[in-house]
Amino acid sequence: GLSEINTSVAQELAKFQGAKLRLVGLKSIEAKTLALLKVNPKIALPNIQPQNDSLGSTPATNKVTGNQQFRVQNKSIVKSLTIEQAAEFVTETGHAGQKQELNLDSLTEINQGVARELAKFQGKFLLLNGLTSIDEKVAAELAKVQGQLYLTGLTSIDEKVAMELAKKIKDRIRLDGLTSISKDVAKNLATIQAESLGLNGLTSIDKIIARELVKTKAALGLNGLTSIDNDVAKEFLEHKKAIWLLGLKSIDEEILQTLKSNPRVRLPPKYK
Repeated sequence: GLSEINTSVAQELAKFQGAKLRLVGLKSIEAKTLALLKVNPKIALPNIQPQNDSLGSTPATNKVTGNQQFRVQNKSIVKSLTIEQAAEFVTETGHAGQKQELNLDSLTEINQGVARELAKFQGKFLLLNGLTSIDEKVAAELAKVQGQLYLTGLTSIDEKVAMELAKKIKDRIRLDGLTSISKDVAKNLATIQAESLGLNGLTSIDKIIARELVKTKAALGLNGLTSIDNDVAKEFLEHKKAIWLLGLKSIDEEILQTLKSNPRVRLPPKYK
């Protein structure tokens, strides 16, 4: 079987709609690739550490200190950063020619000052999937990043965090760790000016949440939904950008026809 795959292959495999896709033979995988595959619950994955999170030898402490030699490689094992270290990571990552991605998925805590420095990264991806919670001050700083922001470790956010994230982000934001959101969170997220809003962890939504989300100018990723009712489908007709619903498993003919009346709705291949 497959022992390794890249992100392009992962994007295609994530669309799998069969009974089960076993990829347990993978020997190594990057964190970004793993995140893409985890969106589809039908894909069985091995219990291995993402490649980006296990580079080099492990230092005596997971917290980089001022006395420790500070190198770009250290970013894959740190749990926390000072403001100065965050600034150095951003600078050195750019100088090292890794301008496309700054992967800090091992980071488990962050403050406003660190967030401010990380948001200065000029590359395409800022990956902070190890964070499980942030406050509105951190959200306000991170949203200033010019590239795509990955926060798939967040399992819940309040309306204040949602509002701050929506204010500045311009490219794409992934919040695939959220399994449910309130009306106020949906309303605030919908004000986002980003290219796309990834909420692929949501497993169900009602028409009230759907009505708020479709007000956004961003494309919507809702691939975690396995079924929806006709009321939700009708709300989706109001959206002006793409809505990704590749996780739908069973929908009746009436709902299918409702969805198909909006050409921007992306359905699983079997429903096309």
